Amino acid sequence: MFSLSSTFRYYFYNSSTDMRKGFDGLCGLVHTEIGRSPVSGEVFIFVNHQRDKIKMLHWEQGGFVLYYKRLERGTFELPIVERSMILTQKIVIYICFYAICPKYNYIYAIKYVFMQNGLK
Repeated sequence: MFSLSSTFRYYFYNSSTDMRKGFDGLCGLVHTEIGRSPVSGEVFIFVNHQRDKIKMLHWEQGGFVLYYKRLERGTFELPIVERSMILTQKIVIYICFYAICPKYNYIYAIKYVFMQNGLK
């Protein structure tokens, strides 16, 4: 079962990701691009170019778990980062559940949370 815990480390991959990638393709990105081990127990976050799909890859005892969310409208409002970086659980929750920007109707609370955590 996939759960978000404050004990996890969350890595955000800052390049767009082909959402056709499954477990093996995302594990390859984790290893080659982020430089981490996919079986470390950390959570790795990937977003497509249009910012309307997000995947989270996580190793739990016995196998990988993949969380995949596709927005029906709007886009994910994401932090601006120069490289793959560690995010806090609070930011991950905002990205997944609150950072949705329907066309011309932005939710500014997410920007406030990013600014409070030193992100743009």
